[in-house]
Amino acid sequence: MRILIILVLALTIASCHREHVKPACNTPATIIDLSSNGCEGLGFKLSDGSLLTPVHSFCGFGDDPIAKFEMTAGQEVIISYDIVSGSPCGNIRAAAIKCIALADPDEK
Repeated sequence: MRILIILVLALTIASCHREHVKPACNTPATIIDLSSNGCEGLGFKLSDGSLLTPVHSFCGFGDDPIAKFEMTAGQEVIISYDIVSGSPCGNIRAAAIKCIALADPDEK
């Protein structure tokens, strides 16, 4: 049993350090202040009206695009994300952001 636990932990840690192909940012979003929706901080409003609150990556801030991006309410961005289980804010979905970039204003 002890060996199994050590093996699982080793594989989990190793997966954080693997070189992954960077995901393409392909979902347009607007950065919004979520405080009016019962949540703290900034989040994303997608074109279909759904709201996302970013969660930090399990593997730490070194690989976390949100930690490297200065978010400001009103910014138009493109993101790539995975929905994660649980939500700290009711109907706002929690999302692990895999990619974030400023939207090209010429593509509107």
